[in-house]
Amino acid sequence: NQTGVRGVYYDKKSGKYRARLRFRRKIYDLGSFNNLDDAIQARKKAENEIFVQFLEAYETTSQP
Repeated sequence: NQTGVRGVYYDKKSGKYRARLRFRRKIYDLGSFNNLDDAIQARKKAENEIFVQFLEAYETTSQP
């Protein structure tokens, strides 16, 4: 992609950077940002929150 960061792209129509995350067939729209670094930060924060929640739930249910 244009930004070099998965899930972050420049929206020519709005003139802003957009951040999205797709996980388990669901798309999380993380918003639009004037600054590329803010969009990257939002994407990384969402990755940590969503993936960690999934892993914690998985570990809880998969333990004997």
